[in-house]
Amino acid sequence: MSVEKVQRASGEVVWRVRWRQHGRNRARTFSSRRDARDFDAEVRRQRRAGSLTALDAGAEPLGEYVTGTWAICHAATLAPKTRLHYASLYDHHLRPYLGSIALREISAEVIGRWQAERLAAGAAEVAVRHAIELLGPLYFV
Repeated sequence: MSVEKVQRASGEVVWRVRWRQHGRNRARTFSSRRDARDFDAEVRRQRRAGSLTALDAGAEPLGEYVTGTWAICHAATLAPKTRLHYASLYDHHLRPYLGSIALREISAEVIGRWQAERLAAGAAEVAVRHAIELLGPLYFV
């Protein structure tokens, strides 16, 4: 864990906090040194408390979660026809619109806006409803 001064090509000075978590290097940039020091202190505190994983909880985009976790853990338990149906719903209705959004940013408002946009674009009501039902367990992770 460290706080370091970084000068960008534009001349702007920012402060970077670096730490290791689950065998991976992590970094976060701040505009002020004080914010960087406060964050570094929080990382140290959470490491001591054993809750460092809470720091990144929900930062993973929906697409990464679906392909990296959900598909591996849950899709294998589904019947082949159900697996195909879910994959089709995800590929046509969810991935293009919500796949790049971080899990913690998916809210009822985001889902409502997505639903309205899909219906306005001519998507079938049943397909949109099924996609929301598929998203339900992911949304409450």
